[in-house]
Amino acid sequence: MRALSRIVALLALIAVSAAADTAPQGGGTTAPPNNSELSNMSTRGFVLTDDNVMIGGFVLGRGSNTTEIVVRGIGPSLAGFGVDPILADPALELYDGNGTLLIANDDWQDNPAQASELMSVGLAPQNAKESAVLMALPPGAFTAILGGRNGGTGIGLVELYNVH
Repeated sequence: MRALSRIVALLALIAVSAAADTAPQGGGTTAPPNNSELSNMSTRGFVLTDDNVMIGGFVLGRGSNTTEIVVRGIGPSLAGFGVDPILADPALELYDGNGTLLIANDDWQDNPAQASELMSVGLAPQNAKESAVLMALPPGAFTAILGGRNGGTGIGLVELYNVH
């Protein structure tokens, strides 16, 4: 994917920015650790094709602990909220900061083990055509890419959840 090199560069910038949050502050002291934890975030936009897919980058954790996350690609469910035109068949890909594909998903129920885990944490999408993955990830930069199966376009939603 041509956009992938730009994504990796963007994630490197995000990681540098996140590291800057722990840099010494004005008087040479280190900022106190932030004990807050992300619960979820999402972004909605028009998904086209090729380099014009939806891209959501995120950075996880400090230290060496893994974080269990769910990433969802939503489209058909948006119609119930009056959104039009919706992304009819979202396809989701998750990459690490080096641009390596970690997992891809088209219809969330296609992988029975993943489907069972998504249902058990209460984050299974409403529509069988929507996509979702659940993974334990180490600290680092990651990218979720949402596109339309078979070149489909429309409004889609990328969601990220921290599973507790």
